[in-house]
Amino acid sequence: MIEHEIIPPFSQLWLIMNSISLLIIIGVITLSVKIKDYNQKVKLGFLIGIILLTRAIVTHPYQIFWIERWTLTDSLPLHLCGISSILSSLLLFRFNQFLYEFLILLSIPGAIQALITPEFTLGIDNFFLIEYFISHGGIILSGLYLTFVLGNKPRLGAWKHVIIRSQLLIVAVHLINIILGSNYIYTRIKPIVDNPLIIGDWPYYYIGFEILAVANIILFYYMFRKLTKNKESVLA
Repeated sequence: MIEHEIIPPFSQLWLIMNSISLLIIIGVITLSVKIKDYNQKVKLGFLIGIILLTRAIVTHPYQIFWIERWTLTDSLPLHLCGISSILSSLLLFRFNQFLYEFLILLSIPGAIQALITPEFTLGIDNFFLIEYFISHGGIILSGLYLTFVLGNKPRLGAWKHVIIRSQLLIVAVHLINIILGSNYIYTRIKPIVDNPLIIGDWPYYYIGFEILAVANIILFYYMFRKLTKNKESVLA
C-alpha cells in the first residue's frame, strides 16, 4: 500500500484549505436559499452534482496516466468518504431517502472529521490537495443543499436504519480488505493522524470508531430533525 501523508491540524496549509472550503459551503448555501424558483434550485444542484462527480471520475485517469500510481489496494473509492463523495453527487441527480439519511447522519460527520484531521491515502500534491477538499467539502455541501435548499429531512427513527446498514457496509468492505490486502475504512490498520479518539491497535481502535460513529449518527439525527422540524420533505 502507498504510504499515507497528513496535514497537521492548525498548520498554515490546514487553515487556508479549511477556510476556503468553509467559505464556499456557506456562500453556496446562503445564495441558494435566496433563489425563489425551485426548478432553478434543482438545476443548481445538478451543476454541483456534475462538479462533484467529475472530481470522482478524473482522479482515476490522473492516477493511471499522470502519476502511474493506481492500485487496487489504494485507489478504489471504498473509504467512507470515497463512497460518500460519489453518493453526494448522485443524490443531487436522483433523490433517495435512505441514502440521503446516510449522507447527513454518517457521511457529513465523517467528512468533518476528515477535514479536521486530513490523511491523504495517495500522497500529497497540488491535484490531491484540491481534490481532497473538494471531495470532503462536497459531502457537507450536498447534504446541506439537499436539506436546506431542496427541503428534505430525515424520517422519524432514521438513525436506527443508518446504524444497522452501515454495519453491513463495514463487513463488506472488511472482506474486500482481506481479499486485496487493503485498508479501506481503516478496518485493518489504524489511521496515522494524531487523533486522541484513536486508541490502541486493532481491534480496539475500531471499537472506538464504532462508538463514535453511533454517537455521531444519533447527534446529527436529532440536530437535523430539530433544524427541519417545521419543514415538509419535498422530494421524499
